[in-house]
Amino acid sequence: MSCYGIDLHSDRFTVARMVMKEDKLQEVVSTFTFKEESYAKFMGSLTESDYVLLENSTKAFWFHDQVRPRVKACLVYDTNDLRSSGNKTDKIDGRHLVRKLSFYVAMGERNQDLPTVYVPDAEIRELRGLFTTYRLYNKTKVQIKNRIYSILKQNGICIDRGEIDKKGFASLIEGFEVAQVWKFQIVSAYRALQNLQMEQDGIKDQIYLRGYRRFKREVELLLGIRGFSPLTAIALMSDVIDVSRFANAKSFCSYLRATPRVRPNFSARSRINSLANMELRAGPREPFWLHLRDLHGDAE
Repeated sequence: MSCYGIDLHSDRFTVARMVMKEDKLQEVVSTFTFKEESYAKFMGSLTESDYVLLENSTKAFWFHDQVRPRVKACLVYDTNDLRSSGNKTDKIDGRHLVRKLSFYVAMGERNQDLPTVYVPDAEIRELRGLFTTYRLYNKTKVQIKNRIYSILKQNGICIDRGEIDKKGFASLIEGFEVAQVWKFQIVSAYRALQNLQMEQDGIKDQIYLRGYRRFKREVELLLGIRGFSPLTAIALMSDVIDVSRFANAKSFCSYLRATPRVRPNFSARSRINSLANMELRAGPREPFWLHLRDLHGDAE
């Protein structure tokens, strides 16, 4: 049995392995690439009794899927818990991970000894990816609208920002008394905005199709709560996946990072964490946790 701490990068990964040499535990650090020969060499060194801990990164879930069938356990470390001080290199990160993992295994694999990230299945990751693209399109649409509004403002034309979303805006463009180069930019930006809206609608259709297929009962339940739309219901479930993962409403809200922290003297509250899911931040929290918990209980 060996423990591996792995620091992932786009083209390589650093592996710190805890091994027994001359009756002493020693850390052996190696670097591999994702090229066929180097990658195959690392994969071939793994055994069914090994433990692997990955640093959470863009590639972590994919790498987890490759490693997990070959080892006893493969975990993804929650880097939010990582407190680095002094120098930070790939070797230092790898050693930190393998020491954390070795302690976790030695203490009987207690959850409190090793903060990890829940690894969703491929279907959920695809659904989350659709939401990421959907939010990207939203952000880009706002930027394009702001550019159109700015061009008009520079030329002394003031309109309500909401006019840009109306169907008649294309005909309004022809009536704007601006230089040809400005009109060309407005027409180009508006055409890009329309095309982007079509692409976003296609992404939204895929979200509805895949989300409803995976979470039909949960979505129908959540739609009975005021403030939920099909999109926000699917967004919630793609993030939560299974409500039985949470012991109570407090841990549920903590996971969403959507609950302000109250100071001990109750004199002030901190702001809601900006990393919380944008679709969920403004919605009700404890009520739908209770509904989902009841649904899970009924299913059992």
